[in-house]
Amino acid sequence: MLPPVLNAKDEILNKYLILSVLMFALMLTQSCATVVDGKGQVLTFNSEPERATVIISGIKIGETPLSVPVKRGDNVILEVTKDGYRPYRATLGTKTNTWVFGNILFGLPGIFSTTIDSQTGAMTEFSPEKYFVILPPIDQSNNTSNARKIKEFVVAFGNSIRLELAGSKGGEKTDTLISLVESDNKETVTIVLKKLADKSENDLDFAKKIIEFYDIK
Repeated sequence: MLPPVLNAKDEILNKYLILSVLMFALMLTQSCATVVDGKGQVLTFNSEPERATVIISGIKIGETPLSVPVKRGDNVILEVTKDGYRPYRATLGTKTNTWVFGNILFGLPGIFSTTIDSQTGAMTEFSPEKYFVILPPIDQSNNTSNARKIKEFVVAFGNSIRLELAGSKGGEKTDTLISLVESDNKETVTIVLKKLADKSENDLDFAKKIIEFYDIK
């Protein structure tokens, strides 16, 4: 059987549809290729736990901790995942020359409570263009280590802790941190924390120094 003969109008419509599909596919390819490139702004991602997979706009970038140049644009999707933990997803955009993170599906960026292990992930900027992502375990029955609690707490309340340490009376946040260190000598721990804070580049570095100094598991 001979194929049906298309009239001029049908031929034009078919060519238009084919061209539209090709252009759409090209746009998708170009958008994925330009989200991450050498000319973008370098963002650093850390996570708890570490060695979580970072995916930007569907492209697997690597594992935390890592730094990656990301091209500025709206609705760039960030995903941080790890087996055994709830994923964190957010949209990345820019506003007034700074990065803006919009929450999608999971997480409340920048919002922490004293109940460290919630059902949602969270992300906060602990230093310019440096971000810390918390992935809650799927199995909440396991006890959370003090090392993890210290990382999350210090990154969340680093500024307040530093201000309290700079004063002579300490404060609620410092007392909570000392309780996580599990030391009865409050005065000595306060002195050590102040010295570690002064030597730290940022809040995450501060937390790691505390964990290392007191050998906290």
